[in-house]
Amino acid sequence: MSGYPVPAPSMAFPPPVRRAPRDGRGIAALVTGLVGLGPVAVALGVSATRHRRRLHGMGSGMGLTGIILGSLQTGLYLLIALILIGTTASGNTDRAALRAECATGTLASCDDLYFASPAYSDDEAFGASCAGRQSVNSNVLCEELAGSNVIPLGYGDDPALDALWDDCTAGDLTSCDDLYAQSPGNSSYLDFGASCGNRGNDARWCVNDRGDDPAMDALYDACAAGDWESCDTLYDESRPGSGYQTFADTCGGRTDGGEWCTLVPGLDPNV
Repeated sequence: MSGYPVPAPSMAFPPPVRRAPRDGRGIAALVTGLVGLGPVAVALGVSATRHRRRLHGMGSGMGLTGIILGSLQTGLYLLIALILIGTTASGNTDRAALRAECATGTLASCDDLYFASPAYSDDEAFGASCAGRQSVNSNVLCEELAGSNVIPLGYGDDPALDALWDDCTAGDLTSCDDLYAQSPGNSSYLDFGASCGNRGNDARWCVNDRGDDPAMDALYDACAAGDWESCDTLYDESRPGSGYQTFADTCGGRTDGGEWCTLVPGLDPNV
């Protein structure tokens, strides 16, 4: 049909290119991996990979990078934690040994404990005070206290108390009582004297009742026989609150106590 233009052939255009779906989880995994959030990066990377494979049939490069970075960081963090735990446990054991030595009077161990302890900790204060032998804020090393006014807490701190300790150990119960009476509170000296040299003691004093001391027993027997001077001497030489003193105070169980036996009128020795 003439007169009409021949239509031009249609041009073929290539189909539009599909953009890759956004990988928000992968981006998050990569970012958290770069900033050092190891476990978070691993979790996000695994989630991104599974999500893209399920919906789009492809993996997540950024998610995989996040998994790798996060795994390396997590392993490093675990290694550091194990090292810190081991170091702390070792330090605690060492400080416990130093504390025990310090408490028994090894002043060099007190100084070592002070320097090895965390600031403001109980161990630091214990070492600084030389186990209670000086003020925490004295700023004097414990080794410098040797021969000075050290509060005697244990064997080796005081020669006089050490001598009583030795006599108590040998069986002199009077020395045990003297050690108890002369020792400061909260000291091993006091505890050793109170226990009568670790012999066990239910009474206040080691020399407490008949059978504990030959000299006191002789006065006890004389008092029991009616020797009022012996009763008064026994009362005067007995420890306050001891069985010996109670017996002497009552003149061998004959009075209600409170008076010298030699001054009680008409006291009958046969009662």
